[in-house]
Amino acid sequence: MTNQIPEARIGSIGGSNRWGQPFPGVLGRDDIRVIERYSAIDTPFGQVGPFKLIEVCGESVLHVRMHGMYLEDRVVPPWVAAKGVAWVFQQAGARYVFGDGSVGGIQDFQGNPLEPWSAVVMSDYKRSGMLIPNSIPPAGISRTNKAFYHRMAAPFCSCLRQKLVEAARQQPEFRVVQDGGIYLCTGWGEFESVFEIDKAREEGCTIVGQTIAYEAIALREIAADGGEPIHFAAMCVVSNNAENGGVWIGDSPDAMRKFYEQCPLPTSRAVIGAIDSLIREGIDGCLCGNFAITGFGIFPHEDA
Repeated sequence: MTNQIPEARIGSIGGSNRWGQPFPGVLGRDDIRVIERYSAIDTPFGQVGPFKLIEVCGESVLHVRMHGMYLEDRVVPPWVAAKGVAWVFQQAGARYVFGDGSVGGIQDFQGNPLEPWSAVVMSDYKRSGMLIPNSIPPAGISRTNKAFYHRMAAPFCSCLRQKLVEAARQQPEFRVVQDGGIYLCTGWGEFESVFEIDKAREEGCTIVGQTIAYEAIALREIAADGGEPIHFAAMCVVSNNAENGGVWIGDSPDAMRKFYEQCPLPTSRAVIGAIDSLIREGIDGCLCGNFAITGFGIFPHEDA
């Protein structure tokens, strides 16, 4: 184990889609191997991790387990872990990051229920009003940091999203693969009420989770102060119906456990497929570099 941050152009944020099996071991591929393992890494936002450096198609990929939240002795809140993980990726020189997560299914584009084993590569997010919006260290941030505000249009890279959609559609386990949708990010550590999900459905939300919006924000923010954009996209798989007061995932009491044991294989195949496509073909034409804000650094006036 080491605490040094390696260089890696590509990052992978593992979520609950992949927490039930070893990654990349679940794939059983000799051409994908773990190069090095890293314990929790110290960041300006506290420790996050663990990480591992993986070789995929001859290129190094830096992977973090379960959003970087699950340390050996404690769990870090997702809004804090996201900032720490983004900082690690920035230090590693990452330009492209893929993520995943399991979610509650609300509705498809036609308003029909989005059933378990549906995959969604979302295009936008909505935050619940009760969320902690930021995780600035208690001591504040440097006045030289001009990235306190940052635009969040197109939070998920359209090019990386397309690679995930194409790779996911090769996985027979997924009931359907939806290209686009709204990820509702709610409070951590509890599920939603029927009323909350009904309102989310009225607002057009597709799926509900508790992590990935933070990662989109943190990765946009970390590169906002004059840096190169970090392209980010994530794929979510519906593990259960969003709360409707009735059927959640199925009649079997073991249904959730079975989902988490089975989902890592198709999710890992899809993520690795998208990474392989990125390595071979690159990307062109996304909007990730179009939303920088300039001029804030001169304010406030000293006599305002």
